[in-house]
Amino acid sequence: MFSLEESSEIIEFDNFFILPPLLEFFIGRISGKDKNLTQKIIKNKFMKTNHHEVGQKLKERYRYSSGSNTFLTIKEISAINNKIINSIEKKDFLFF
Repeated sequence: MFSLEESSEIIEFDNFFILPPLLEFFIGRISGKDKNLTQKIIKNKFMKTNHHEVGQKLKERYRYSSGSNTFLTIKEISAINNKIINSIEKKDFLFF
């Protein structure tokens, strides 16, 4: 879930969203002549998964909250859990 204020940082994929960590939290204070290049490299890390899925920034600002949630069935939750367990067993994680 994310707030309206965070939506400008959200990366959207077909079936999920990513809110990348704040750069200062992620690697400490970024400064110096290569500051903008460093920020671009780190942000781009989250734009593509190991399965070559490419995300994109949200085009419109909006919030995703429990008030706007649709709920999964037990069968859907079970299928997701099985995918996660299989990826862990195969060490085929979604991100590097």
